[in-house]
Amino acid sequence: MRNLFRLIGAGMMLGMAWLATPALATTPATHDAKVQTAPIAKDAPLVLYYRDDCPYCWNVMSYLNDHHRELPMKEINSSEAISNELIIGGGKRQVPCLRIRENNGNKVTWLYQSAEIIKYLDEHPQP
Repeated sequence: MRNLFRLIGAGMMLGMAWLATPALATTPATHDAKVQTAPIAKDAPLVLYYRDDCPYCWNVMSYLNDHHRELPMKEINSSEAISNELIIGGGKRQVPCLRIRENNGNKVTWLYQSAEIIKYLDEHPQP
């Protein structure tokens, strides 16, 4: 019985400590990537679709910030038109997504997965 009280007491103390600390899972990583607020040209070679609350998007934005790169960015929750643009073009509403236009816009690739996007950006330095 004594061990049961100790176990319950320890659990309560851990629970209270957890409640007293900031929630790490909900704290966004530092991602100071500059979000472009001006209209984005339809023929922009790269556009990043993202969500503010997406930790995978934070990874890509942190990479952009760390490497001093700027990309036109579209927050898919900011308007239904942007969300639909991603679904129609890329086939799904998944972020992060990098739209890549090549050959003067004749070829468009929709790249998903933060690791693949970062790999692509590493292999294609900004001009």
